[in-house]
Amino acid sequence: MKQTAASVKKLHYAWIVMIGCGIMLVGTQGLFAILAGNFFVPVTDDLGFSISSLAAYMTFLSIALALTLFLVGNILSKVNTRILLPGMAAAEILAFGLMSVYTEPWMWYVSGIVIGIGMAFTSSVTLSTILTNWFNKKSGMAIGCAWGISSVVLACLSPVVPIVIEMIGWRGAYVAMAIIAACFALPSTVFLIRFKPADMGLEPYGYDPNESDKESASNENGSGVAARNVLRSSSFVLVIMAGGIFTLTTFLNGLLPTYANSVGLSATVGSLMISAAMIADVVLNPLVGFTCDKVGAIKAVFVWTLVSMASYVMLECTAQSAGLSILAAAVNDVPYALLGVGMASIVREMYGAKDFGKIFAFIIGISSLIGCFGTWLLSTIFEISGGFTAVFVYCIASDIVFLILLIFARRSSKKLPVETA
Repeated sequence: MKQTAASVKKLHYAWIVMIGCGIMLVGTQGLFAILAGNFFVPVTDDLGFSISSLAAYMTFLSIALALTLFLVGNILSKVNTRILLPGMAAAEILAFGLMSVYTEPWMWYVSGIVIGIGMAFTSSVTLSTILTNWFNKKSGMAIGCAWGISSVVLACLSPVVPIVIEMIGWRGAYVAMAIIAACFALPSTVFLIRFKPADMGLEPYGYDPNESDKESASNENGSGVAARNVLRSSSFVLVIMAGGIFTLTTFLNGLLPTYANSVGLSATVGSLMISAAMIADVVLNPLVGFTCDKVGAIKAVFVWTLVSMASYVMLECTAQSAGLSILAAAVNDVPYALLGVGMASIVREMYGAKDFGKIFAFIIGISSLIGCFGTWLLSTIFEISGGFTAVFVYCIASDIVFLILLIFARRSSKKLPVETA
């Protein structure tokens, strides 16, 4: 018995960090970007301006986020994350809560800028960088699981938001969501998340000093292409273009309530569509991460992008059925999973772990600037065309261009010199 008990390994703190990252996502990106779409219709109906003018809040958020991302790679390694992350989360929460007293679109834009700056430190780049530090192996799976944790909670919250809006009005609902966000974001960033294993005197999960292959090299000092070589390469430009074009399509997730309303479905169905996407996220994020780890990021992302294109066809063909529309929304979460997990895996596969944080921050930052008009663009296409068919056609075309650019980027990246620690 004693020998058996002694053989049981203690849970590696990397898994606690992963859970903390997932909870942080709920209280920041999840509530302030994904579920924020529930407010578009009630706010515009009450105040009398167009959905696209309010949706431009996401454009300002995205621009601020993208510009700030260029600083994230360096700041994360220099400032204590136990101070930095809670501070940024608190700024986001305050900016979102203040929307309860707003009366003009420009006010949302100001809050969007503040939230975007904070979200640069509390969303995908920080999550991927921290988990790459903590997981020497299975980093794709870990990143996917963190997104999956976020999705479980958001799936539960999504149908609640329109009910709260109906019960206490959209102004009171903004305050309620800000309080909920604080309950998730602040404890996780203060007590659970640490930037790297060395901060706690630990080695990354899966680290083995006796192994010498690339994957088992230390993530903080592992092999890969130096950032200085990546940033001036054609591969870098192609990945940025691919990421920016693809990012534009992922904002459809936040417009699902608008889609439901446009085809005659209820607000509850629109919220359930978001819930379905979040539930699908629970499976899709770890699955995308697993397939990227197993068969390679490029091959896996290629297949998943084909599924993404199929999801737009499903949404177009199931508009008259609440049940089928909800199912189609679940499949349509694939683009969102690819953006969160797939892009991180692609960057690591192409350029290695040496300067992952800096390279990934630049790629996401620049591609986000290209894609920051996503919500505005998709909602404008909808308003001009009078329906979502044109939106779906645009998204399918974007996916095709994304794959073409990615193929050429991978070929170009193979010519870059790999350096070891």
